[in-house]
Amino acid sequence: MVLRSIPGFKVPLFIPALTLIIFCSSFPTGLQAQSRLRPQPNLSVARGFQGASVAKPSEEWLGIYLNKKKVGYSSSFTSQTLYEGKPAIREIGAAVTKLTVLGTSVEEEESTETITDLERRPLFQSFDVKSNGSAIHVVAKFDYQAKRIECVIGAGADAVRKTVEIPEGADLAADSNTVSQGKPIAVGQKFSFYYLDPLSVELKQADVEVTGRTKIRDDSGNFAPVFTTKSNLTTGQMLSWADEKGTLLRGEASLGPVSMVMVRESKEHALNKVYQTPGLNIGKPGNSDTPVPPADFAVATAIIPDKPIENARKLRSLKVVIGGISEKRLLLSDSRQKVTDIRSGKSGGFSATYSLKDDALDPSSSILLPIKSE
Repeated sequence: MVLRSIPGFKVPLFIPALTLIIFCSSFPTGLQAQSRLRPQPNLSVARGFQGASVAKPSEEWLGIYLNKKKVGYSSSFTSQTLYEGKPAIREIGAAVTKLTVLGTSVEEEESTETITDLERRPLFQSFDVKSNGSAIHVVAKFDYQAKRIECVIGAGADAVRKTVEIPEGADLAADSNTVSQGKPIAVGQKFSFYYLDPLSVELKQADVEVTGRTKIRDDSGNFAPVFTTKSNLTTGQMLSWADEKGTLLRGEASLGPVSMVMVRESKEHALNKVYQTPGLNIGKPGNSDTPVPPADFAVATAIIPDKPIENARKLRSLKVVIGGISEKRLLLSDSRQKVTDIRSGKSGGFSATYSLKDDALDPSSSILLPIKSE
């Protein structure tokens, strides 16, 4: 799903599916018929699957918002099953998001299947991400004795195999995993674990802390007591609000000047493209928030320079100082940009000098658009 749960509280992780969205060139417009997006169990992909014994199956629905406008939904269906002859837990998940990026409608569909043991350790996972004909398919099987994850990326003759090593002593998590083992959670608890990122097919680390207790509005408009949690991820920081059973009521990730929020809703509300839940407002009783019109995602998250850049289309190099960067791990260097002169900001965070260059184009290794050959 676009937002994945983590141990203890079903706190969502914003995996880089959103990054995939904004780099795809064209997508179908409009949310598709909702009924077809509910994933169906695919028993054939789970090697060793012996059958299912369902007991107390459950489902959860979450609305996804950007600047208080509904941009999608997420759903999960959990049941008991058998995997390689042993009792296990199975979760089928789906998510749909639709954004406007540089004036273009951008839509993504994601479906997942996760099988865990009764201690919520992942045993098997499959991921499918689709965007207008472009697709990512990953299947992973976890081998704890060998301390590795065997992954298959793609399908058919084009499939690629990759082995991901499990770090010594690492706790692994999957959707709806539970580090607390069903025990009551408490303020001050801290958890650290790894989860498989399907886009990079690598293990990513997350650190979670239960920071306090408060009350927030739920989907019915009533105030519900919740625990507040803070998650430090490789992609940034995530704030969450969950009840004492670990059920997520709200999750929020800052994306520059805008926030992407996930709120627990009824199925009817989650599928309603124009519905706005009372759970978006986390203020004190009696307070209300004025809805903010959504901005174009690319424009809303862009960094605006303090002066005009002359002849921008003809530039071959650029040096800029960027401030307000929350964490050092977000200071990224690669073949096109180098980060130097990192300094602590006056109001927190960091500033750094970025030197960017435009690589020379080699016409002999390029292609002409449109592409006509198969």
